[in-house]
Amino acid sequence: MQQRIIYPDKDKWNELRLTPEEKVVYNRFNAADFPIEWEMYIHPHLNGLRPDLVLLHPKFGIAVYEFKDWDFHTIQNVIELDLTTYNPLIKVGLYEKELLEFYCPRLGVKYETQSGQRKLTNRSVSQAITVGLIFTKVCQAEINSLKVDLVGRLKVGSIFTKVPQVTRGLINRLDTYQQYYPIVGLDNLDNPNVLFPNRELNFTSYRMEESASIISESKPEDTAADIRAWLTESTFNPEQRAPLNLNVDQTEIAKNGRSTRYRRVKGPAGSGRSVALTARAVELDRQDKRVLVCTYNITLVNYLRYLIARHARNQEDFFRRQIDVFYFHDWCLHVCRVAGRVSDYAEFLDEIENAKVAMEKAEGTINHNYLKKAWEQKKDEVFQYRIPELVLDIYRNPPPNSVLPRYDAILVDEGQDFRLNWWNALRESVKPEGERLLVADKTQDIYGNAAVWTDGPMPGAGFTGNWMQLTTHYRLPSAIVSVLENLKKVKNFQEFDVPSISYVAEFNLFPVQLRWVQTDSEKSVDACFDEVCQQRDVLQRKGFHEFSDITFLSPNNSVGRQFVKKCREVDIGVRDTFGDENLSRLKKRLFFPGDSRMKATTLHSFKGFESNHLVVYVDRIDWPETRALLYVGLTRLKTHSNGSMLTVVSSCPDLYSFGDENFPDFVRV
Repeated sequence: MQQRIIYPDKDKWNELRLTPEEKVVYNRFNAADFPIEWEMYIHPHLNGLRPDLVLLHPKFGIAVYEFKDWDFHTIQNVIELDLTTYNPLIKVGLYEKELLEFYCPRLGVKYETQSGQRKLTNRSVSQAITVGLIFTKVCQAEINSLKVDLVGRLKVGSIFTKVPQVTRGLINRLDTYQQYYPIVGLDNLDNPNVLFPNRELNFTSYRMEESASIISESKPEDTAADIRAWLTESTFNPEQRAPLNLNVDQTEIAKNGRSTRYRRVKGPAGSGRSVALTARAVELDRQDKRVLVCTYNITLVNYLRYLIARHARNQEDFFRRQIDVFYFHDWCLHVCRVAGRVSDYAEFLDEIENAKVAMEKAEGTINHNYLKKAWEQKKDEVFQYRIPELVLDIYRNPPPNSVLPRYDAILVDEGQDFRLNWWNALRESVKPEGERLLVADKTQDIYGNAAVWTDGPMPGAGFTGNWMQLTTHYRLPSAIVSVLENLKKVKNFQEFDVPSISYVAEFNLFPVQLRWVQTDSEKSVDACFDEVCQQRDVLQRKGFHEFSDITFLSPNNSVGRQFVKKCREVDIGVRDTFGDENLSRLKKRLFFPGDSRMKATTLHSFKGFESNHLVVYVDRIDWPETRALLYVGLTRLKTHSNGSMLTVVSSCPDLYSFGDENFPDFVRV
């Protein structure tokens, strides 16, 4: 007999300290007449949002409810106060926005056909998401008498004109699309027309299935899987959750036996920086501390969550977890929303959009290049300086009655990608007695930031002690370490760090194949495709029929898109991150190491990941950042009991001799 998915299980509800009224609500949704396909998630973390209830149906949609134990007079009093701060519908609007942008991003966009082309467009109102309020001590009649004030009062008089434009947009949606924003009294929980106004309980939402098609080869159930992975990490494959062993140095980072408030750690590729950092996050969580793990690589967010799951290993850890994992600029946007300053954020984005429009209008004129440069400078100004400064100001001058996220610790991965003002914005969110940990590898400085602030004494960052060093690797095959040592002899590569070979790797227990293909740029895509097919054939001969371990890494979006197109022409399944700016960002949010298909992404996006079958394309090494990309590509390979393979496809003449001298299998095509 099919049972409803409920998380956490009912036998753990007492640990949630639920009120009697809340139990009534949860039991109502678990009743026999409520379709069994609706899954229940109680108090899911969602990076600190903590909604009271999330309902998920793989075909029909998502419902998120906030509970309030207010009586009639409390609601009246709230209406008389600053509604942008106290009105719970504002929080409901936050749930909706962050579900659409961070946790189930496919639902936030859709495809439209225009002249035979499909493109991403903004959503007006999702037909798959319901967000609402359930008052556990007030009847529906009383709710209805106040509903006009809760929603409509915000639209009249001085109150409406004083709230930010973005909040006014939410208020208008609350009023116009009331069927997606139910306000429910406790006595009406048996009425599906109140829980889902103007919609049947099993209404068919084309959005769930349509949104899956945004990414090629996705299945209808993938949209539900996106949000489910954030609601509970118990969905990780048990094999992927095998425990991670720490060496002495990693254990010191994870335990912080001296309770040092500021620590910085350097280590080359394969030394386990991310493993140690996520172990520290879980250790702090077990001490009932709230933790922020932050990175500047969107794709790395899911990998860090995966490492956290492997460290935690049991349901109890996830049940009370307080670990937020954010891409830095997502965190900035989240803070602005919570603080009611999202209109300031939106104004910055408008400046970028205006600069872009001016550039596009000037296409074909002598001013185009100038305006293109102005647009790029405006993006840098906004994202590198103005938005972080806005967040810093929010924490130093918090709005009255706002509930800003305050952390017991911040842990920053790939710190060489950050800037000093970003770091300072993050550390302002930490409690005075809290902990700050930054891990970095200047050798992987693909954005040119490391030399600016992590190479020197780092004044103004709060650090006083020396860098802790991780030197020994436990992932890279020893053959790759030898290649890296020879790479340091190449002009302009002298500053690159090479990890020490671990004791186990010295014995070359597992086979590794290194291949170099030198080609011309016009042949590069075909060469990359042929090498991936060759690795696939090797796996098939070994009896493997899934190719999730094969990864293609490109230095740019253009080559990647051409490569993926060739794969799909012959029905090779690929999970990729290539596309225009909006589609690429969406794909990065959904890029996950556990996917069973072949992977294809940029070298930038794969930094921090690992794979035992790699095809890496390199086209230039004329800038420090492009040389760092080559290092990143070479160091993504990991040792595996079934063997590992690395093929470098190069159209860079300056690397011909290096490839010929260091790769046993060298060919020219």
